[in-house]
Amino acid sequence: MLKMDGYDEAIIGEVQRFTDTFILYDFNKVMEILQREMSEQDAIDYWSFNQVGAWCGEGTPGFLMTRKETDDTNNI
Repeated sequence: MLKMDGYDEAIIGEVQRFTDTFILYDFNKVMEILQREMSEQDAIDYWSFNQVGAWCGEGTPGFLMTRKETDDTNNI
């Protein structure tokens, strides 16, 4: 499993997918960590390109995105 340095507090658990096991991160917590040093838009851009956009083979981390309870759309 691959682990992102500096994001331990955002780890939710591990996911088993067929023969692959990977670390699951809380998207909102990752955004909170990133926004300690950058704007919200920069955090989203950074995450999109460098984290969720980086496929490193088996063991690449995943991100859990939850919808707000009052949000009836498909937006995160």
